[in-house]
Amino acid sequence: QTDIQEQEVSDSTTDSETLEISSSDNSESSQATTDTKVSDSEMAEQTEDKAADTQDSVQTDEQQATVEETTDNTTVERGATGNATNEVTSVSLASNGFNLQYNQAIAGGAKIMFAVWSDVNGQDDLVWYTADSNGKATAKYTGSYGKYNVHTYQNLNGKMTGLNGTTIDVPKPSAKVSITKASATTYKVTVTDVPVYITSVTLPTWTENKGQDDIQWYKTTKGSTTTYSATISIAEHNLESGKYNVHVYGTSAVTNSLTGLLGTSFQGDYAFGDVTVSASLGQTGINITMPSDVSQGMTVYHAVWSVKNDQDDIVWYKVPSNGQLTAKYTGDYGTYLIHTYGVVNGHMVCLSATSIDVPTPTVKATITKESATTYKVTVTDVPVYIDSIQVPTWTEANGQDDIQWYKATKAADGSYYVIFSEATHNLESGTYNVHVYGNSRVTNSLTGLLGTKFTADYQYGDVQVQASLGEKGINITMPSDVSTNLTVYHAVWSATNDQDDIVWYKVNSSGTTTAAYTGDYGTYLIHTYAVVKGQMQIISATSIAVPKPEVTVTITKVSDTSAKVTVTDVPVYIHDIQLPTWTSKNNQDDIKWYKATKQADGSYTYTFYAKNHNFESGHYNVHVYGTSEVTHSFVALSGSEGIDLTFNQSLTNPTVTVQNQNATNGILQVVIAETETSKDIAGVSVAAWS
Repeated sequence: QTDIQEQEVSDSTTDSETLEISSSDNSESSQATTDTKVSDSEMAEQTEDKAADTQDSVQTDEQQATVEETTDNTTVERGATGNATNEVTSVSLASNGFNLQYNQAIAGGAKIMFAVWSDVNGQDDLVWYTADSNGKATAKYTGSYGKYNVHTYQNLNGKMTGLNGTTIDVPKPSAKVSITKASATTYKVTVTDVPVYITSVTLPTWTENKGQDDIQWYKTTKGSTTTYSATISIAEHNLESGKYNVHVYGTSAVTNSLTGLLGTSFQGDYAFGDVTVSASLGQTGINITMPSDVSQGMTVYHAVWSVKNDQDDIVWYKVPSNGQLTAKYTGDYGTYLIHTYGVVNGHMVCLSATSIDVPTPTVKATITKESATTYKVTVTDVPVYIDSIQVPTWTEANGQDDIQWYKATKAADGSYYVIFSEATHNLESGTYNVHVYGNSRVTNSLTGLLGTKFTADYQYGDVQVQASLGEKGINITMPSDVSTNLTVYHAVWSATNDQDDIVWYKVNSSGTTTAAYTGDYGTYLIHTYAVVKGQMQIISATSIAVPKPEVTVTITKVSDTSAKVTVTDVPVYIHDIQLPTWTSKNNQDDIKWYKATKQADGSYTYTFYAKNHNFESGHYNVHVYGTSEVTHSFVALSGSEGIDLTFNQSLTNPTVTVQNQNATNGILQVVIAETETSKDIAGVSVAAWS
C-alpha cells in the first residue's frame, strides 16, 4: 500500500510536482527476443537517409493543471469504471500513449488528476492530466523510453490530495521476424511481438551483391495488434540469388520517429525455370500467364513464333503488370515456342522457355431424326480456335443442285448444332451428304473439318396436316419447316355438290391457315400441295366433319317469379344465342326475345322474370336460336320442355322514396322503383305542396 501525505497546494500548480510521495516501483519490464540486434545508427547508415529521426518533444495544454474550487459541498461518491482491483490506478501501454484508469470511488465534486513524467532529465517533461467522470485519461508519450512515473491526485474544492504513485516501463522497441518461401519467386516476411506503440512497420530489403543498389522499402500489412507482414518478390531485386538482407523499421509513437527494430537475412535460391510460364489455346490466340509479382517487378517480354519456317513469324509481346496476355496465331498449325525475357540491369535475361501445340482441327458429327421431315446435325470436339460452324448439305440425286449451307448454333457445352428440313431439299429421300466447315482463327479461313452421309426415308404422309373447327372457319396447321421452305397450298371444299365450293389457300411460313365455311354442313376435304421443282406435288390429304348444330337446354326455377335458362354444347361456329320466351296463355301475345350471355366455359345463360309476361301463372315456353358462321344465317337450334311458374302472392306496389333534399335550393328527388313482384310503371305524377 503506497504511503501518501496530504498537503495543501495553491490554485496554481507548477510544472514540478512538489508533493512527497513514496511508492514501490511496480513497473513491468518487457523484453523481446530478436534474430539480430542492430543499432539505430547502423540501420540509418545502411538505409541511407530514409529513416531520419523526427522526434519532437511533446507539449500539451495539460502541462499546467488548474485547480478549480467547487461550490458543490455534496459528498456523494461516484464509482470509477476500472476493474475491481486493489490497485488504485491502473496504467497500460497503448498505441498513442498510456491508458490511465483510477479504480476507486470518486468523491462528489472531486476531480481525479494524474501527474506523468519520465525518469529522463527529472521532471522536465511532466504533464498534468484530468480524468473524465469515470476516472479515465490518456497520457501521451514524451519522447523517452524507460520508466514513467504516474501520480494520482484528488482535487476537491481546491485541495489537492495525493492518492497513489506508480510507475510503468516503456521498453525500447524490439520484434521477432520469420521468413518463409511463398512461391518460386516470392518470400513472406512476418514480424511478430511488435510493441503496441509501433504504429507501422516497413522492411528495407536488398541483396548482398553490389551493396544497396537494389534496395526496396516494403510497406507491411497489419495482421493483429502485434503482427505485420509483407511479401517480397526477387523480381524487385533483379532475380538475384544469394544473400538477402532484411531490416525491420517501425514508426514509434514514443519518439515520433522511424526506429530500427532488427536486421536479419535469408538465402534466395532463384534458378532458371523458377518463373513458371503457362500457355493454353484461346479463341483468338495463345493465352499466356506468368507470376504477376515478376511482371510487376520488372519489364518482361514474350517472344512467340511457330516452328514452321523457323522464326519468320516471331512476335515480341510486352507483358502487362497482371502477367496475362494473348499472343495471336500466326497462320500455322503445329508447335509454337514461347521464350520469356526480363530486363535486368539493362540486359535481356531469359527467364523461361516453353511451347504449346496447335493441332490441325478435327471434329465429330452425329445426325439424328428430329421429326418426320427434319434432322439434327450435332458437331462436337470443336477446337477453341474455331469460332463458327457451317454445314453444307445436299442429296446424292442430281449432284449439288439442292445444296444448302446451314449456319450452326453454338450450345452452352461448346458443341454446335443445326436442324434442317427435307423440304429444303425438295422432300427427296435417299442419300444426303453432310460436310462440316469451320472458321479457323489460326489461318483466318473457312476450313473443311468433316464429311459424312445419312439416308433420309421421306414418303407421302410424313407431312402431318391437322384440322379443327373454329369460330370463323376450319383451322388448319402443318409443320412450319415445310411451309417455310416450300410454297404450299391447301385445297378445301365440302363434300356436298362435289367441288363447286373449292377454295385454294396459300399457306404462310408459320404453317397456320383458316379456311372459311362455305355454307354446307357435313364433311370438308383438305388436300395439301407443295411446289417442288415447279410442279404441284400432293403431300397430304385429310378431312373434317362440320356437324349440324345441336345444343342442350336446361331451365331451373330461381324464384316463384323467375327462371334461369342455360344452353350448353354450343358449337364453336354458333354465336349470338337468343331465347324467344312466352306463356301458353293467349298464344304468343307476351313473347320476348332474350339475348343470352356467353360464359367462360362456352355455355350461354339468361334469367327471365314473370314480371315481363304480365305475371301470368302457368307454362312458359322457351326456344333457342343462334347465328351460324357455317350458313351465315340465324337458325333455330332447339326447343325445350319449358317451365311452369305458379304464384298466388299479391302483387306489391313500386317503392317510393324521397332523397337528396336540399332545403336551401328547394330541391328534392322522388325515386319510384319497381320490384320483381310489382307491375310495370306506365307513368308517374307527383303532387307536391308546402
